[in-house]
Amino acid sequence: MATAKVHDWHRDLAARALTGGLLVVGNQLEESDLDAYIADRSITYGQDDAPRNWLVTPDPDPIKLENYRAAGYHVFDATAEEFFLALYSAAEPKTMADIVLETIPSVAGAVRSQRAMTWFRTAMDPVITSIEQAHAEKGLLRHFLTGDEPEWFYIVNNAYAPTSRDTELTRTIGDSMNSNATGVGVLHVIGPSGSGKTTCIRVALEKVARSNPYIYEFKNGGAIDLDLLRETISRFTGKSIFVFYSAHEFYYAISYISDHFGKSQTPFCLFILEDRVGDYKRNRAQLRRPTVSSVFELAELSVPDAKSIAQKIEAHGLVFDNFSDLPLDRRAKLIVDKERGYGGDLLTTLFSLTTHENFEAKIYQDYVSIRNAAALEALEAVSIVNALGFNVPVHYAAGFIDISQSAFQELVSKELAGVLVYMKEGGYVRCRHKIIAKYYFEQCISKQGSSSLILKILRFLSRQFTVADIRHHPLPYRIYKEIVSFEFLFGSYFAQESRLTSTEMVYHEAQKLFGRDGIFWLHFGRFYRKTDRLDEAIECFRTGLTYFDSFQTNHQLGVALLERYASEGFIDKQDYEEGIEILEAERASRATADPFPTGTMIHWLRKIVAGDQDNEDAASRLKNAISYGMKHFQDDQFVRDQIRDYFSMNGRA
Repeated sequence: MATAKVHDWHRDLAARALTGGLLVVGNQLEESDLDAYIADRSITYGQDDAPRNWLVTPDPDPIKLENYRAAGYHVFDATAEEFFLALYSAAEPKTMADIVLETIPSVAGAVRSQRAMTWFRTAMDPVITSIEQAHAEKGLLRHFLTGDEPEWFYIVNNAYAPTSRDTELTRTIGDSMNSNATGVGVLHVIGPSGSGKTTCIRVALEKVARSNPYIYEFKNGGAIDLDLLRETISRFTGKSIFVFYSAHEFYYAISYISDHFGKSQTPFCLFILEDRVGDYKRNRAQLRRPTVSSVFELAELSVPDAKSIAQKIEAHGLVFDNFSDLPLDRRAKLIVDKERGYGGDLLTTLFSLTTHENFEAKIYQDYVSIRNAAALEALEAVSIVNALGFNVPVHYAAGFIDISQSAFQELVSKELAGVLVYMKEGGYVRCRHKIIAKYYFEQCISKQGSSSLILKILRFLSRQFTVADIRHHPLPYRIYKEIVSFEFLFGSYFAQESRLTSTEMVYHEAQKLFGRDGIFWLHFGRFYRKTDRLDEAIECFRTGLTYFDSFQTNHQLGVALLERYASEGFIDKQDYEEGIEILEAERASRATADPFPTGTMIHWLRKIVAGDQDNEDAASRLKNAISYGMKHFQDDQFVRDQIRDYFSMNGRA
């Protein structure tokens, strides 16, 4: 059943079984696993496919033998020893290190780092390999312009419309690689959701890879091991590029690598970090300055770029009423106007154009037409996780709603056919498009969420990782971290009238599952602070710091102490002194790299000085913070607002 603990390697095993070429030695595959594979294969391929995998087992049971064959296995009746003796007589074996070293540039000494190389192979996709595999794929190219994911298949077949943004990003990456010999560089590629960031990056990489072959994309479901990443990079003998999508989760890792290699003679390593603008701005303070750092923000679509898109629509043979018959200039203007109307979301723009209907009404109708309760719960769970930026492994989706994988696959093939899409390559499920997941969440789930579903999801995720796993940021932890966040539960998910009791109830139950995770206590504390229960908030923050010395938790604790000091009439000097000490330490550590601590300090000192006019220490610190802010952060809006409010309060314009 999906409620049992299932590691990511189980999902990878399922994916390999479905795509073929899997050799299993032994007979320890569980019947429930085989049942899920059989159901999956029956739905995806039908029962008559020729076997594509192999199983070595002595004296197989006749009934199990039929099950194995139905699941796509060719069975060898032999012991492991007999099989390998026969195999080795025909082919010389290779170690895992031999295989990995064939695709990763390194010196011979890297063989000693077999563990690091093996991890690297499982966590990173070589772009050159992805390009080669994409050239062998077949499919309909026009689907790209109607909102399909920007897979490498579309990139290598030029299904996209070339734009000036692609050219500029290609030049930026090339210049960085050519002008730096050693050290670490960071290139942030940011833009609104659906603006074409991934497409732009992959178009650029496809060109850059012709002269820089060592380019790797971090796998969506992978986990980071800082020590193994450092070990692998240290073995590179040529310049390299690493690409992270939704990268803000991994700024801590990039900072670690930057600190370690920043002044070393290791060949230059460029990290390309893709993020939505808001995620980048909220998290950029975590990223200490590398050797080279720059930001590439996708600008609004230009008219020439819009013409290119209109011409590509025509080249794909797509014809749309009230669009295709217009002159090219009119078509381009229509694309530009829609793109700006959707806040830079090019994906939504194209979907709206190509369906030529009120796509929101169509998506809503798809949602409300689902009558099966289990199917609706499955759709909601997948939509939530998709909207948060993650694809959902099939066994996760089944586990979220406490059903077997085979039962979930049946829902996808029947009640949810055409609504959810199963991706056999990778073994995950998703909504048809990112914009649809986003719409389902914002219009059909947000502000009316079910605490029962959220707790089911959290209970399942709690079985997928331990506290010891957190440092690697595995996929289940990353999903959990988004779902348990104060912004999600209190700000987006629950209804306005019930969000206080519902959020508190979820946190109360979740502490039994995640009570040793510092991030959980950060969000529980933020909830209590938002609802003016400062004693409970401070206790949560202190508890969280016993497990993880987080910048965010320290900041929240310092602010909560000053807030309690002010709310209780400026009496408890201990709260003031501890809060100031924490925030001053934060300000000193961030220095001129981050304006937020200085702006926060001005904000709270201003309130304290206004209410406690005898506090000379606060008055002195306030003047110092204002002077520092005016000198170093003149361009930061938050700091400028705090300084303006101070002078307004004191009668100066």
